[in-house]
Parts: sequence; C-alpha cells; structure tokens
Amino acid sequence: MAISLTPWFIMRMAGSPPCRIPTRIPGHSCSVSHGRGQERNHRIDGGAPLRPTERITLLTTTTSTTMDQTGRICIWVRGGIYVLSLWTSAAVGAIHIPGTPVPLTLQSFVLLLMGLTLPWRQAGSIVTAYLAAGALGLPVFANGGSTMSLLGPSAGFLLGFLPGVMLTAWLRQRLTVNPTIGAWRRMLSYLLAGGLGCLLLVYLLGFGLQSAITGVPSASVAAASTAFVPGDLIKLLAATIISCGSDEWLRQAKRHSDSTSTQK
Repeated sequence: MAISLTPWFIMRMAGSPPCRIPTRIPGHSCSVSHGRGQERNHRIDGGAPLRPTERITLLTTTTSTTMDQTGRICIWVRGGIYVLSLWTSAAVGAIHIPGTPVPLTLQSFVLLLMGLTLPWRQAGSIVTAYLAAGALGLPVFANGGSTMSLLGPSAGFLLGFLPGVMLTAWLRQRLTVNPTIGAWRRMLSYLLAGGLGCLLLVYLLGFGLQSAITGVPSASVAAASTAFVPGDLIKLLAATIISCGSDEWLRQAKRHSDSTSTQK
C-alpha cells in the first residue's frame, strides 16, 4: 500500500494536481479534487481509472511535449533573426571596391557565425530561405538587389553562401565531436572550418561564376578581389572568438546546472 501511494504523495507535495494534465489520453481518467483531501476518478473515454504511476508518466510526457514545442519556436525565432541579420548586413554599410562589381558587406561575418554555432541542416535552411526571398523579388541583397543579383557578377558569391555555410557547420561538428578537447584546439578547429567553408569555397564559386558571366579571366578576377581577404580574415577571427566563447559559457552553465541537480 505504501508503494502505491508514494507517487500520489510526491505529486501532492509538488503542488501539481493530476487534474491539471492538459493532454487527454483515450482510455484514461483524470482525478479531480472535491475538498477535504477526497478525490474522485472521472473517466474521459470510458477507460480504466488512471493509476498514480500512470499520472506521473503522463505528467512527464506532457512536460517533454511542451519542451519540444518551445525548442521548435526557438529554432524558428533564431532562423528569423539570422535571415534578418543577413539582410541588414547587406543593406547597411556596403562598401564598393574599385576593380570589382561585388561590394564589401558584413554578410560573410553573419555567415561565419551561423556556420560556427548552428547544425549544418539548420544553417543551410536559413541561407536557403534568404536566397529564396531574394529570388522572389524581395530587396534583401546588397544595394537593394533581388532576383537580378542572382544572375549578375555577385551570383557566385551569393549562391556560394549555401554550400559554404553547410560545409563550415559540418566541419565544425566533426572536428569538435570530442567535448573534452582544449580551448586552443577548439579555436583552431573553428578557424579551419570557417576558412575552408565560408571563405575559400565561397571565393572559388564567386570568382569562377563572375569570370564566366563577365568574360574576365579567373586570375584577374581573383587579383581584383584581394581587397576582400584582410577584412574577411578579421571577420573569421572575430566570429571564432565569439563562437568559442559562447560555447564555453554554455558548457559551464550546463555543468553548473547538472551539479546543482545532483546536489538536490
């Protein structure tokens, strides 16, 4: 008898009456309080009365479902913030460099942050949504460009955003799969992933497609675009420092939360 009443006693002490479970499960019942500690089981769909252990199981399932829904909302919100960041970084502060029709923006910095902080599927989905918005005619590219920007000299750089950010995120996940690696090794891994994905791959696609569209040799296009390199290296270093710092803060917060839960 003591064993069967233990879950009911825990729920009562926690202040979570079973009747507040929002999910209705066919074949189960909900316990409603009628004063002076008396409770009656009300069947929902004519099933057997809900036992105390099943109430805790349903409560846990409901909590997990709520957390999953919250996680999905956070993913959508974070995706919208990154898409907005890509647009604002292109719309504000575009610098035109002599010798190349491609302006200098902060888009590569936002792209690096996505690749170094998000899973590769989520990062790819965000960039796909950004490119789709421009393809549909929204002025989300540099200088208010939209569809024609995907057909002009900047097309290779814009289209290179997608494989570049996905490669960066994939490499970062593979190079840092061991959570016990040191801070310097983690930073070098981030630098390597960002440099190969968001910089080198985007450069290769941008130079190649710009050469094909304009008819200028690839070597000349690359030479004219060398002004991008110092600024992009600074963005890579800044994005790496920010990403490594945020990851370290999250790991410490998780360890502190786990230790607190263990002590309780």
